[in-house]
Amino acid sequence: GPPSPGYYPNSKISPISFSQGFRNLWGPQHQKLDQNSLTIWLDSNTGSGFKSLHSYKSGYFGADIKLQPGYTAGVITSLYETMMKLTLSFLGQHQGE
Repeated sequence: GPPSPGYYPNSKISPISFSQGFRNLWGPQHQKLDQNSLTIWLDSNTGSGFKSLHSYKSGYFGADIKLQPGYTAGVITSLYETMMKLTLSFLGQHQGE
């Protein structure tokens, strides 16, 4: 699972399914939903996005991010929130460096 944020959500709040809490924005062909997680991926043409069905004043999100092996320079992943954008840029590596 994702790394711990240093606290754990209240056990009084039950988890919900993806369809109960989120909706697809684009790229459903780049999503794989299983019992506990949603996997999204990108290719040379597009990626995927989803959005919460509800607004929240505070909360926690976590992500496990895995890149393909080899050269990945230029891969940029952005997580958007109403008042904030979190962008992760992967620099990658060249052989021999």
